[in-house]
Parts: sequence; structure tokens; C-alpha cells
Amino acid sequence: MVRGKSSYGIRAAHRPGKGRIGPMPPPRKEKLTTRRLLAFGLTTCFAVWVGGSVMTDVVMIPIAFRVLPREQAIIFGAEAFRQLNIIESMLGAATVLMTFAFGRPGFGTRRRSIVALCLNLAMTLCALIFLLYLTPYITARAEALVHAGVDLDDLTFMPPDRVKLRDIHIVYALLDGLKISAGVALLWLLSTRRSR
Repeated sequence: MVRGKSSYGIRAAHRPGKGRIGPMPPPRKEKLTTRRLLAFGLTTCFAVWVGGSVMTDVVMIPIAFRVLPREQAIIFGAEAFRQLNIIESMLGAATVLMTFAFGRPGFGTRRRSIVALCLNLAMTLCALIFLLYLTPYITARAEALVHAGVDLDDLTFMPPDRVKLRDIHIVYALLDGLKISAGVALLWLLSTRRSR
């Protein structure tokens, strides 16, 4: 009788399409895989990128223009932004490669991975525009106005060169806001990912 029950139980446990008899195996623990390392690397890079941009825009440059003379503040700001743009471009190249490698399995869905790659490319493009064009242009214009004796604190005197400098500053601010927003969105995608 015992043998019959035992053999029946064995057959039921291996019968196709039927429920498994006995305790379920414990869930497998996620190992330290390449995907997890990429997620950590991407999160760190984007956090440094966004944090560095905000600190430079909101803290470092305003303090420099309050403490230093105008001409020295412009030189300091130009060098600070140039170094920031170089670091941003390097982070952009690294994160684009990591985002591409992370791919759909890392972000959970194909749509999320495409959105992440597009956001990453937009951030990198902004950094390259800053490095190669906007930062050198703004610095040269500002230094030329200071050397010409124009008081940049006097908003009532707006020669054509200063109007153009103001317009370029607006473009820079808009692109910088786009870059930071894209970085925050990428951090959100990484924090809410569901790997598959």
C-alpha cells in the first residue's frame, strides 16, 4: 500500500501539465552581474553629471560674480564651464556606450531603453554644443565688452553686441535646462527599472 502511494506520488510529481508536488524551490538570489554593474555605473554618472551642473550654475558661478571683480569672475566662469563641459562630454561618451549595452533587458522594455538612449544622446549633444561653440562664444563676447568698458551690471545700456550676448545666454540656459531635465528623467528610469 505504501509502495503504491509512493509510486503514484512520484508519477504525479512528474506528470506533464500537472501541479508540482512538494515545497517550491527557494527563489534564486540575483548575482552581481554585468547588468547590475552597468546600472550602478549609469546611476553614478548621471547623478554626478546633474549634480555638477546644478552646483556650477546655482552655487559656484553666482558666488564668483559676487566675490570677484567682474573681469576675474568672467575668466573664472569661463574656465569653470570649460572644465565642466569637458567632463560632461566624457561622461556623455561613456554613458551612451553603457546605455546601449544596458539595453532592453536592463531598462525592462524596448520603449524605455529607446527613450533612455535618446535622452542620453540629447544630454551629450548639449554638452558638445557647450564645449565647442556656446561657452567659447559667450566668454569671448563678455571679455570683449568688459575690455570696451561696458558695465555688464548696467541693464539700461544695451549695445547690439550685448543684446546678442544676452540672446546666446538664453539659448545656453534653455539647453542647460533640457540637459538637466533629461538627466533627472534618466535617473528616474534607472530607479524604476524592472529587469527582465
